[in-house]
Amino acid sequence: ELTLLTTAPLTNIAVALLQDPSLAKRICKVVIMGGAVFTGNVSAVAEANIANDPEAARIVFRSGMEMTLIGLDVTHEVYWEEQDLQDLVKIANGRSAFLLQIIDFISTAYESLTGWKRCVLHDPLAAGVCLFPDLVKAEKRYVDVELNGELTRGMTVVDRRGRTPLGEENMQVALKVDAERFKTQLMESLLAWAREG
Repeated sequence: ELTLLTTAPLTNIAVALLQDPSLAKRICKVVIMGGAVFTGNVSAVAEANIANDPEAARIVFRSGMEMTLIGLDVTHEVYWEEQDLQDLVKIANGRSAFLLQIIDFISTAYESLTGWKRCVLHDPLAAGVCLFPDLVKAEKRYVDVELNGELTRGMTVVDRRGRTPLGEENMQVALKVDAERFKTQLMESLLAWAREG
């Protein structure tokens, strides 16, 4: 069984599906870090991975594959701030320094965009959901992508009304996350790796 994790625009997957539509039947599941039910990050309503190639996202969303959308609504709940990193700082070796440099780079970039110095764990959460699907509470919804809106291009349109006049429910949409559990599991893994160095 093949589970596909996406942490970038869906261009390559869309191209592969166009070249070989049977691919959709051979992939067991796709976990997509992208989109948002409510607030975007590159516009008021659009998230970067979807907005950078909304046409590709539409192809993937309409492919019939089993999908789980891990959007900003849950990834923004999972982040590290300085006080979360003390155990990593105490290790004081090359591996911990490497991890801290990455975390600082992400935190600084995020601070320049939002004013909050924190390392938001967007992609790691999506990877975590591949291993532990119960990290999130998800609901099956119809999701599509807006291609033409002057203000909404790239928006993931999630039908939250409990009925699906737009189309059949096509993916699981993560709505809640066990943030503390995930942060603890990820930090424990990184600490174990850092201590080996």
